[in-house]
Amino acid sequence: MKALDATLTFISSYLLMTHGNKVVVVGAHPLGAEILHPSDTYSGNTASMVNRQIEARVNELCRGVLLDETIADSRTSPASRFNNALSKALCCINRMRSEKDLPARLMVMKCGGDFLSHQYLPLINCAYAAEHLKVSIDTVVLEAETDVPVLQQMSDVTGGVYSRISEPAILLQTLLTYHLPDDDARKMLSKVPATPVDSRAVCFKTRAVTDIGNFDMIRSKVIL
Repeated sequence: MKALDATLTFISSYLLMTHGNKVVVVGAHPLGAEILHPSDTYSGNTASMVNRQIEARVNELCRGVLLDETIADSRTSPASRFNNALSKALCCINRMRSEKDLPARLMVMKCGGDFLSHQYLPLINCAYAAEHLKVSIDTVVLEAETDVPVLQQMSDVTGGVYSRISEPAILLQTLLTYHLPDDDARKMLSKVPATPVDSRAVCFKTRAVTDIGNFDMIRSKVIL
């Protein structure tokens, strides 16, 4: 719950920074992705109300997903559907911009060192879509030792910031220091300490990070 508390504090800080700031929060889980805020219950931007709604929806989803029999099926991937959540977030930004041209950023938070290899292609496609929309993607991974290459690449492609948090105790400090400032303020701040971007692709068949790729060309005849 420390990660959730830090995230809610970060959201409150963002909403209180500038009048008119808005947030859309999307939660990803093994069965899909859900918009946690705004909702039919509350769609405003008062920090306390937003946090209360997000916390209630997270607890509701955790209970529902853990009790769902589908999650115990061996054919169901245990990884959260980050590609679904990212697609929904980009659609929300595009819809809001159709009404009023506003600057926007995305932040992806992930627990654990899963490489998300089965979602590599859709996630990279989302990154290029975000680049086209001029939306930077910040990524935060809560993992002691392992970086997630696809999230590194997403931040690198869109000009966002990638952070790997080794201890939950420093999560809030990292969020407020490196991810809260806007793009103009970031130019005047020191860059987040980070490892070089792992630009290797993921094999679609083995789901492993690869250094060298082989392509099999199938020759075919066309009869007219």
